[in-house]
Amino acid sequence: MAKFKIKVIPKSSKNEILIEQADSPGDRLVKIKVTAAPTKGQANEAVIKLLSKELGLKKSQIAIVSGQTSKIKVIEISAEPKSWKSELVRGNPSTS
Repeated sequence: MAKFKIKVIPKSSKNEILIEQADSPGDRLVKIKVTAAPTKGQANEAVIKLLSKELGLKKSQIAIVSGQTSKIKVIEISAEPKSWKSELVRGNPSTS
């Protein structure tokens, strides 16, 4: 299982994952832009759907464990990512 932090940007023009260098050496800031509004869990569902697609995982293998109503969220995945974008999971420090 892996946990990592993300920053969600709802109501964006497109769905995308951005990996940026953070302040500390070796740390990465993962921003996830989604077109969904932050209403009734729509943005959270869009985040899980996008991560599922990009990591090659089932939606049931991805969970938001913290930050349900915040832009900063902690994501937990219960399987090994299948795609090259798994770097966003491995390159981010765990929040355990």
